[in-house]
Amino acid sequence: MIVLAATTTVTSVSPSSGPTAGGTSVTITGTNLTGATAVTFGGTNATNVTVVSATSITAKTPAKSAGAVTVAVTTPGGTGSKTNAYTYIGTLTITAQPANFSYSATLNGNPLTLRAYAFSASGMPRKARTSFG
Repeated sequence: MIVLAATTTVTSVSPSSGPTAGGTSVTITGTNLTGATAVTFGGTNATNVTVVSATSITAKTPAKSAGAVTVAVTTPGGTGSKTNAYTYIGTLTITAQPANFSYSATLNGNPLTLRAYAFSASGMPRKARTSFG
């Protein structure tokens, strides 16, 4: 008699995004997760992996570069995965340029500029312009 192990699947990850530094506590939902031996985010092992039930695992995300990654769970029944299941969010870097009251930033490599001008007596801008890209 041949007994086949049930297929492992990953159906969702909650929350579905977090910082590139990692360390976010997530719940992975799927089927046949009992006996999981590995959980990876974009090929990097998660930490603090706990099998809660046959349909739920908790874990902490590893550090990764910004972008969407595949989350995979390996069990005796095989490896189940979900593409683009978790997105790493990059940090926002702001560079102040007080001489012209212009602030430049990048988010995941995309430029962002905020310019304020025509200041009131209280120091608050009367006009502001924001541009993306």
